[in-house]
Amino acid sequence: PVSGTDSAEVVSSLHAEILEILVKEGDRVKAGQVLARLDPDDVQKEVEIAQNAYDLASANLDEAQREAKKGYAEALQEQQAAQRDYDRKAVLFAGGDISQAEMEAAADSLNSAKRKTASFYMENGEPAAEPSFRLQVKNAEFELEQKKERLEETEVTSPIDGTVVRVNSRVARFADMVDDDKPLFAIDNLDNLEMKISVSEYSIGK
Repeated sequence: PVSGTDSAEVVSSLHAEILEILVKEGDRVKAGQVLARLDPDDVQKEVEIAQNAYDLASANLDEAQREAKKGYAEALQEQQAAQRDYDRKAVLFAGGDISQAEMEAAADSLNSAKRKTASFYMENGEPAAEPSFRLQVKNAEFELEQKKERLEETEVTSPIDGTVVRVNSRVARFADMVDDDKPLFAIDNLDNLEMKISVSEYSIGK
């Protein structure tokens, strides 16, 4: 048997109809050359859905960021006001001008304001959206990139320079449904050939 020293089987995982086959057996092709085009409509819709999900996640992150800054500023103002009220009542309590209950109420208000301020998520000393919002954006971005890569796969290309030695499908069939699990295309580099032979141990010395 004689074969090329470099070969590749071209397959597709997309359940998409083959619209066009651009090569035939015996054609020489270059790496990256388009061999066939698949129907991109379904994958394009998936890209649009993923894009919308990414845009929504980004908008939610921006809104959460604004709300965090606004809420923290308000909470800080409340804490400062509660601190001033507590300090004022502490002076009055020391002079016997207010009751123990009033002093405790002022302390409770201050502690409540401090807990509210401390409840905000901080990054580098600044209020920020919870990490879950950034995780949603990251996941949506990853999903979008995956869908874009699938869209690029609607153009089936050759991974190597070589000659098309097999075409195992035809127009109007689905790219992922090839008879006997054969590849869509088989590419061999026939510039350098290799012959495989079997030699018995008694003849190998010759």
